[in-house]
Amino acid sequence: LLVAFYGRKRKNTAVETSVKRQEQKIELHTYPIPQTKKGKFHMWCSVAIMVLTALLMVFIEPLEEATGINIAAVALIMAVLTVLTGCLKPAEFLEAVPWDAVLLFASLIGVGVAMEQSGAAQLIASGILGLFPNASPMALLAIMFLTSGIIAQFMSQTAALGIMAPIFLLVGQEAGMNPQIVLMAVCTAVGLAVATPIGTPPNVVAAARCGYTFGDFMKVGIPVMLIAFV
Repeated sequence: LLVAFYGRKRKNTAVETSVKRQEQKIELHTYPIPQTKKGKFHMWCSVAIMVLTALLMVFIEPLEEATGINIAAVALIMAVLTVLTGCLKPAEFLEAVPWDAVLLFASLIGVGVAMEQSGAAQLIASGILGLFPNASPMALLAIMFLTSGIIAQFMSQTAALGIMAPIFLLVGQEAGMNPQIVLMAVCTAVGLAVATPIGTPPNVVAAARCGYTFGDFMKVGIPVMLIAFV
């Protein structure tokens, strides 16, 4: 509904220009479906790999206990299997991986670990409590939600969770709050990182491949985040 609402406000010329730009960029990443017998085999092979991946993800806990293979290893094995079966050529496989997003997420996760181990998280937590000494648990929870949600808009949600979770768990601990409630609020907030192109992996991929701008994401993402907060 929000997309339709904002879409109607755009001028026809702007809409046509945007659609043409997006179609051109999508065409660069669209591969024709093979109609040959060999192409059909590859198509069914990729479907089988996708179903197998989903099943392994569902039963990842017993699988990890029995074999030691974790979810990351499963994803890597299935990805390599698409190349071994001929569904993708090695060059296509490498081109399909959004390396900028991978490097962004991997590097920012280390920031959260560094903050926790260096004591920066404890320092920030004490500073937050100092700014709001008489805040009720509900008010602190609202502050945690908004802060986590805003920060998650400008870095990967995984990295934002890694940074904010240790800080707010310490805040909640010092305020006598239930850590499960604190963690749920933070996780929900960073999960709503939909107001910028860099908040979540799908946003990064969509922005890179379809040409969506910060404004496109903000028009829909900010109302969604405010509705979830309320």
